Amino acid sequence: LPRYQEAIQLEQAALELQRQAYARHLDTIEVRRTTFLSEDEEQRERKLAEATEQEREAYEAAADQWQIVAETYEHVMERLPDEDPETMARMQWAKGRAMVRSGAVWDGAAELDDLLFDLSESASSPESDSLMRATREELAAAYYFGARLLRLQGKPADQWRPEARRARQHFRYLAEAASREGADPEVVRGLEDNVERTINLEQMDHS
Repeated sequence: LPRYQEAIQLEQAALELQRQAYARHLDTIEVRRTTFLSEDEEQRERKLAEATEQEREAYEAAADQWQIVAETYEHVMERLPDEDPETMARMQWAKGRAMVRSGAVWDGAAELDDLLFDLSESASSPESDSLMRATREELAAAYYFGARLLRLQGKPADQWRPEARRARQHFRYLAEAASREGADPEVVRGLEDNVERTINLEQMDHS
């Protein structure tokens, strides 16, 4: 499908913009670190404001690109034949991931949740099991960042805590599954670290 090839190319561009945005994020951290003890407060605030604005613009560009990716995958799904459920599931995963990364966290999470349910109800196969794992990984990240965003916005605990709990449950499931399957210890440890990060998010002081 021509639109599918287009979606892949757009997705690669979005990944590159996201990489660049993360690099700007690291730049902001470095500016904050190097100017922390600066005696010139005005210069410190100016440098930090410039770095923060560059980071914001970079993440905004990445989010806009991910939105285009999500819309393109939606067009691809509309043209897929009903008798091709495996391809449809892969496209739904790609669309849900793109939605989350565009900033439509909850809509993307809902898309991924629906996909995870459908996959759990279908016959198991190496491909479906792999897609289930990838879906759960994206869901865990979506719920984590969604909960973090709600916390930063000062929302009450009854709004962000359930989302953090969902993230923790998905991360723990992934860590335990990886351990059972004999995955690389570094992979298992990384998943366990995500569980700890989610617990820290729930327990951290709002400041």
